[in-house]
Amino acid sequence: MKLSDYSQTTKTKAIVFGAPKSGKTALVGKLAERFKLHWFDLENGVKTLLNPAILAPQYRDNINVISVPDHRLYPVAIDTVREVMRGGPKKICQAHGKINCPLCIKSGAAVTEINILDFGPDDILVIDSLTQLSNSAMNRATLKEISKPGGRSTVQLTETTPCRQHCWIRCFRLCRWWM
Repeated sequence: MKLSDYSQTTKTKAIVFGAPKSGKTALVGKLAERFKLHWFDLENGVKTLLNPAILAPQYRDNINVISVPDHRLYPVAIDTVREVMRGGPKKICQAHGKINCPLCIKSGAAVTEINILDFGPDDILVIDSLTQLSNSAMNRATLKEISKPGGRSTVQLTETTPCRQHCWIRCFRLCRWWM
């Protein structure tokens, strides 16, 4: 392949990393001034961009926020991001961050549609954060082990567990024999 052909057919990929509170979210958010961002928010970090000193309000419409309430007993982020990366049209429920969520389909709840195969040169996929995504993968793997009869958990389920409307019942069913 010639270099001239290569440069026109590939997309640039980047990872922004740094210490906590070093300005990574603000830096990536500034891209909304020029690009359309599809922001997978795994840790509520996108709230940083609501500060008008960081991102002017007129650019907020350039950010499509896909909230994924991931935690140890509901490791949905790894499944959702993996499916989106496979390409093709996906519908992600806004309440649970799950692709084709049966509860939201049944109730007609709001969904966000995304298809990375339709991305153009002005579209950017943001996953905030890769740390939470890797934690989700690990939690998915360990959930299978701790949900076996006789398995153990160090997490206590409470009414304040995120996404309690959906996963409280699901987690209780999975975990009732070892709580």
